[in-house]
Amino acid sequence: MKNSPFFSIVIPTLNEEEYLPHLLIDLSLQTYKDFEIIHIDGKSEDKTVEFASKFNVVTKIVRVRNVSYQRNVGTKLAKGKWIIFMDADNRLDSSFLKNIKLQISKYKTIDIFNTLVKIDENRIMETMANLWLLFNDKFEKKAAYGAMIGVKTHLALKFPFDEKQKLMEDSIFVQNLINKGCVFKIFKNPRYLLSIRRINSDGILKTIKNNSKSINHYYIKGKDFKNSNCEYTGVTEDTYIDQVQSNYNMGSTNSIRVGEDNATGGRDERSMIKFNLNALDGLITSENQIVSAMLYVK
Repeated sequence: MKNSPFFSIVIPTLNEEEYLPHLLIDLSLQTYKDFEIIHIDGKSEDKTVEFASKFNVVTKIVRVRNVSYQRNVGTKLAKGKWIIFMDADNRLDSSFLKNIKLQISKYKTIDIFNTLVKIDENRIMETMANLWLLFNDKFEKKAAYGAMIGVKTHLALKFPFDEKQKLMEDSIFVQNLINKGCVFKIFKNPRYLLSIRRINSDGILKTIKNNSKSINHYYIKGKDFKNSNCEYTGVTEDTYIDQVQSNYNMGSTNSIRVGEDNATGGRDERSMIKFNLNALDGLITSENQIVSAMLYVK
């Protein structure tokens, strides 16, 4: 269509009055202008919708507080050739979309992408978060951060987010597309600023302990989360579910080793490192120096 933008930016929100305006300002300052912004709000109880109305944004309010549902609603409203799903607390350089467009032009066969991240608050965590993405990219089962997923619109319509997944809906969405024959790529540049606000509230030990069980469940055991929330009691039908930034509640141990014996009697390659959490705590000077929200804990 002549008037269709190249990108549709889809942003699901719930009570994001403190963060969404900053992202919308960043988007308004983009040097590349061929995009629309679609904001899907889960009946926020603060001024999120009011603040969004001050920008050139299409806002739709829905009753279901589920990030997958909200993204799927945004997909149906999208007019662009590509959709980029963003979290409300992302921050972008002014050239971000221009450089994404250049990457898409360079890699013409791709159907879906993720990008590496910047974490200004902690460079150690930034490194580990990016290594986690690149490491998993070498395996059949990929990983992705839901804070920044780009996908061709017709594919998102055909293969939407699974709204029944209680955790890790982002990686499951990407993997489903890959399984359908789509081409996935991680862009090393440009990078967006990833918020770690929810991770900061937990600290490094709790973050590592909490993520290990869900990662074992999905990557090692090969199970999804339709029938399990890995004992994260905060997930219900009425809860805003955001796997990238969820806080899991899985108890406490002094060390974690994830992985199961495979059919040949060996162990999965991704399960061979044992973390001594007490020793790790001694190496980190502050609990806010989180290694990664989605660290591949083995």
